[in-house]
Amino acid sequence: MTTDDVIMMFPAYAGGKFISNCLCLSRQFVPGFFNFDLNRITDIDYRLNTILKTIPNKDQMSNWLRYEFGEHDRDSDFYKLVKRKKLRCIRTSNGFDIKLIEQWKPGNIVKLINYEKFRLLAYGLKKTHRSLDDEDNQGRYNRLCGTLWPTYDEFAAVGFDSRKLKVDDAVRSDINQFYPLGSISIQTNLFDQSTIFDKQLFLNEMKKLYLVLGLDDFNEEATSIFYTRYATIHNI
Repeated sequence: MTTDDVIMMFPAYAGGKFISNCLCLSRQFVPGFFNFDLNRITDIDYRLNTILKTIPNKDQMSNWLRYEFGEHDRDSDFYKLVKRKKLRCIRTSNGFDIKLIEQWKPGNIVKLINYEKFRLLAYGLKKTHRSLDDEDNQGRYNRLCGTLWPTYDEFAAVGFDSRKLKVDDAVRSDINQFYPLGSISIQTNLFDQSTIFDKQLFLNEMKKLYLVLGLDDFNEEATSIFYTRYATIHNI
């Protein structure tokens, strides 16, 4: 069983923290909640009740950042204890960050795709001043792309990872100058965020992610409860 950490990569408002918390229903992961009781790592009810704390009431949506868990600190005593117990952590990132990747040396990167519809929905509900701009937007791509590059939709479908494209090495090298995810050695796993609009499709996609990450304890009932609460405050 691997104990490698994971980096979750997604733009703001895309719901990547939610996906991270779904993974933290697994006994192998520890959520970014620093009062998490490591003596109860196999207690699914405790895990579910813990991550449910990240969901505000509807009248508190504009304060949603107060409810989110923080990020693990590799230098903290809590993180060191987590690793001594051979557990895994998730570090989130709103874009490609090579310094973060080199620091964490994750076993896997999970990247969200097909998040645009949900992102616009979340942005409208949360009413914050954080920008919708991100490094994978179509305007940036149109300014950078060469004549032999794939279409924007084709590239977005593979998470802007050139390793997943059928192109020659010269084109891949050109792409990697601007989208360097394809130049690293760490495997990228994609999560289709459009499934969030259909409960069963979402559960199927989450179960698939569990298997890819080597998790053998997907709990459909607990994930369904968490999904329903999250979907409800987003009017899904």
